[in-house]
Amino acid sequence: MCSSAAATLWAWSGREDHKTSFVVAAKSIPPGAVLTESSLTTMEMSLPPQVARLAYTDPHVLIGAVAKDGIRRGELLQAPHLVRPADRRSGGRELSFSVERSRALGGSVYPGEIVDVIASVEGDDGESGATWVSRRARVVAVQHSDDLSNAAEFTITVSVRDDRVALELAGAVESGRVRLVRRVGETAGDGQA
Repeated sequence: MCSSAAATLWAWSGREDHKTSFVVAAKSIPPGAVLTESSLTTMEMSLPPQVARLAYTDPHVLIGAVAKDGIRRGELLQAPHLVRPADRRSGGRELSFSVERSRALGGSVYPGEIVDVIASVEGDDGESGATWVSRRARVVAVQHSDDLSNAAEFTITVSVRDDRVALELAGAVESGRVRLVRRVGETAGDGQA
């Protein structure tokens, strides 16, 4: 965590209004380490909404997760820095596709988030409409292009529940315009997939 982000987190954690227990590292955790019960503890703090939505409140949902980066003792555990076992669902399917930033929450999509996917469609009569393609898809990975000429698009990998949804999503990506919709009020730590 950079020093300015740590200072912001520290300032918010000292606020007295509506504190919540969030999961933090009980000890330093190296990259690639599997989290255990002894790796985790909680700390009461007030976080800005954009930080809280990527944080976890239940340490038990993180047991077995893998640290993508090194995590310092006391550091807040957030979805972009972990791969949770639930991110790789048994029986689920993962699918990657390119999407324009303007159709994907301005590009502010992070691993661990829960999103819905809708597709714009044009009917035989020329009328435009939209349809739900996938509800509650978990974002597994996000890859932004290093090519500045293609900065308007990025690649996202989502995990969906079954073959049917994966096929519908693949068809929507190929034939229509896909849009991501964030589920407001759900945090990555809710354990819902």
